[in-house]
Amino acid sequence: PVPYLVNAVQDAAGQWALPLPVETLLFWAWQRWEVEVAHRELKTSFGLGDKQCWNPLAALRSVQWSAWVYSLLLLAGYRTWGLCRGPTVPSRWWRGSGRWSLTTLWRAYRAAFWGSHVFHPLLLPFPSNWPEKEALLSSYLNPLFAAART
Repeated sequence: PVPYLVNAVQDAAGQWALPLPVETLLFWAWQRWEVEVAHRELKTSFGLGDKQCWNPLAALRSVQWSAWVYSLLLLAGYRTWGLCRGPTVPSRWWRGSGRWSLTTLWRAYRAAFWGSHVFHPLLLPFPSNWPEKEALLSSYLNPLFAAART
């Protein structure tokens, strides 16, 4: 986080005052915090800056491409689930965060593409039902490989 510096100004009577109302300053400080959180999320979850590029133009365009894809995914999430809260979390013990994150967005996209995230015990210790488990296990390969890539 970067400190947010506000310089007070002196009026004609010699009194020091803030240049803007406190509500406006808090609004812009919050916006700055959102930018910091998005930047941290881009670097840790989305791999911004992790791509290996040897050409200076390719290095610049890879960062621009990652930021564009991130903003496109986030905009699609906002248009789908609204601005206030993120998509619902598929767990019983956590109600979800009040803010968006790329992890919750990825989870919601996976749930939309591949179905719900209801827990199914796949590897029961009974060897008699392997033919039924084989079809179920093979249907989970695509989401499993997609989850391993992120």
